[in-house]
Amino acid sequence: MPAPLPYLVFGSLVDRWNAYSPIPLASDCASSWKKTSRSAASICTRPVQTKNSGLYIGAEGMAQYTAVRRDRYWLVALNVLADFALFSGVGTQTTIGMGQARRRWPES
Repeated sequence: MPAPLPYLVFGSLVDRWNAYSPIPLASDCASSWKKTSRSAASICTRPVQTKNSGLYIGAEGMAQYTAVRRDRYWLVALNVLADFALFSGVGTQTTIGMGQARRRWPES
């Protein structure tokens, strides 16, 4: 899925977080992550060639997410995961360079 849907992005991040952190985040995220919406996006898809002549379709660009659920735990978890994305990557094939992500603060 080349589109960065919120439940896929944050679901991937929480799985990686819980795999390596001694302080797990709530993993009952199936319904919770869907309460985050993508509010803006500027994305284009690109094919990525691998060593074995495989071809993956990825996305490149910017996506902005809005938390619909406004409780403190939820907002802290989303912010922690947004910062963690720089170190863990998002989605599949992160070992070959796909899934690179970083938090970008709005320009004021």
